[in-house]
Amino acid sequence: MAADPANNGNYILTREADGVQFSMVPNGTDYTYTRLSDGAAMGDSIDGMQITINGTPASTDTFELEPVGRAAVSMTRTLDNPAGIAAASPMTAVMGVANTGTATVANLSVVDSSNDPTISTAIQFTDANGDYSYTLTDSGGNVTASGNGTWTAGQPIALNGYELSLNGVPSSGDTISVVKTAHPADNNGNALAMVGLRDETFVGRDMQIDGTLQNGETATDAYASLLANVGVRVQSAMTASTISQATSDQADDAVADKSGVNLDEEAGRLIQFQQGYQAAAKVLQVAQAIFDTLLQMASH
Repeated sequence: MAADPANNGNYILTREADGVQFSMVPNGTDYTYTRLSDGAAMGDSIDGMQITINGTPASTDTFELEPVGRAAVSMTRTLDNPAGIAAASPMTAVMGVANTGTATVANLSVVDSSNDPTISTAIQFTDANGDYSYTLTDSGGNVTASGNGTWTAGQPIALNGYELSLNGVPSSGDTISVVKTAHPADNNGNALAMVGLRDETFVGRDMQIDGTLQNGETATDAYASLLANVGVRVQSAMTASTISQATSDQADDAVADKSGVNLDEEAGRLIQFQQGYQAAAKVLQVAQAIFDTLLQMASH
C-alpha cells in the first residue's frame, strides 16, 4: 500500500491475486474502501477482512496481508505427556441411592469456565411435574445460594455454570448431587464430550425465532458435502469446457469452409486443371496432325 497523489493523497491497496485496486480513504476513526475499477463501495472491509491501522501511514509504507500464509510457523507443541490431557470433567453428578424415578444422568457440561467447582449442588424434586429445589454449598459447608426451578424433558437444568441433562423421569423426593470430581484419573467426562462433537450438528445451524438451533450438519457430513459439491462443480466445469471447445472447433471449421483456403482442396483443383489443359493440348495436337495430313493429300 502506498500514497498515490493521483488519487487525492488517499492510499491504494492492490490485491495480488488479480491486481484489483482499492482506494483506502480515512473517515475519521477508520477507513472505507472503494474498488477503483468500477467505483463500488466496499464499506469497512475487503474480502471479509476488516483492516485496523493505528496511526497514520507514511507515503512509502507498505503492508502485506497474509491471513493464514504463515500460520504454521507459529505452531508449537505444548504437551509432551498424554497424562496431561484434561480428559476428566471438573464436576460429577450423582443420583441418590433412594431415588424411585427412572431419571439418570445423560450429560453434565460445564458452560462457564469461571464457575467454582468446589461449590456443590444438591437438587431435590418436589413433585411429579418436574419442580425442584436446589442448594449451593461451598467447601466449608456454607450455603451460598438456594432456590427453585422446574425441569422439562429435553431441557437441561442450568446451575452454577453447568448444564445437567437427564434421561427418564424423576419422581417426587428424588435427589441429584453435583460435586467436584473426586478422582479425575477415573473420570473421562471431557473426553466423552469431545467424542460427542462427532455427532454434534453444529456446522451451518440456523437460529430460530425461539432461540433454538436447527438444520445443522456434523463436521463429517459437512466435509463430505463440501467435497461432493466441489467435485460436482469441477466436473461441470470440465464438461462445460469440453462442450465449449467442441463448439469453438465447429465454428472455426465453418468459418474456414466459407472463407478459408484449404490447401489440399486447392492442390486437387490445380491437378484437375493441369490434366484438363493437357487433354485440350492433346486435342489440338491431333487436330493439327489431321489438318496437315489433309493438306498433303490435297497437294498431290
